[in-house]
Amino acid sequence: MNIICLIPARGGSKEIQNKNLQEIHGKSLIQMIVESAQKVSKLSKVYVSSDSEEILKIGRDFGATKIKRSEYAASDTALAEDVVLDLIDYLGNDANDNVILVYLQPTSPFTRPESIDACIDLYLKHKKPVVSVKRVSEHPDKMFSLDESGALSRHASGSNPTKNRQDLQVLFIPTGGIYVFSIKDFNTEQAFPLMGAIPYVVTGKEGLDIDTQLDLDLARGIGGPNEL
Repeated sequence: MNIICLIPARGGSKEIQNKNLQEIHGKSLIQMIVESAQKVSKLSKVYVSSDSEEILKIGRDFGATKIKRSEYAASDTALAEDVVLDLIDYLGNDANDNVILVYLQPTSPFTRPESIDACIDLYLKHKKPVVSVKRVSEHPDKMFSLDESGALSRHASGSNPTKNRQDLQVLFIPTGGIYVFSIKDFNTEQAFPLMGAIPYVVTGKEGLDIDTQLDLDLARGIGGPNEL
């Protein structure tokens, strides 16, 4: 069974300029996630997919194989599924149903090699996709929406913004850090196979998904890349 890793890293970003090249304690986000992947012995190969030559060079410098992303997969409208399809096209006949794909994002730079390894083990044990998740801190049952007049309204039927936290249903959200699935899983769904997936729960900064400048500032202030 062939287990490979795909790290998607566009050169552009709407929220943070050159986001994947931003540094935390002297290491860029792309370097941090490539280094974590390279420490996982079960991975036969680590690929970095990007439209940026600088990102591809960093990936290669730290042992990854570079994939120059197609024009469509590098567009602002491209989805994660398009990046996976781009990889499948790159692999050609080697992208058979038995290939297991570990999809890691640089925007979760504190993803530990041990967590990647554990997610692979879960996939091998259950033969089902695995997704890293964290418990939601802002529960939807305590949220409002706006009615037609612009006044606060219940977000959904049965929601109660004053409900005690201990009475709320436990909910989880994907961290975006780790997805593990086979090429067959992906081809069957024609999407990331999330429904029915096995959760891998992370806590602390490992669940941080860097999307805004505030997220990046937080990441820079909560310890080095090897401190969890």
